Formats: sequence, C-alpha cells, structure tokens
Amino acid sequence: MTAIYHERNPEIPFQSLTQALESISGQLAKAAAGGPT
Repeated sequence: MTAIYHERNPEIPFQSLTQALESISGQLAKAAAGGPT
C-alpha cells in the first residue's frame, strides 16, 4: 500500500514514510502490550 502511494507521490521520501510507520506501529505495539508500568 505504501509502495503504491509512494509511486503516485514521488516527492514524498519513502524512507521517512517507512520510518514513521514503523515508529507508529512500535508505539501501538507497546500500548497493546500494556505500555510503561
């Protein structure tokens, strides 16, 4: 999905977008695990 989005919007740095998604998914994973105690 992100790859297709990147192809349609080449001005958006794909690496930054990927890192942002990984950061968000990581935060969600920590929250789902119970978050900081």
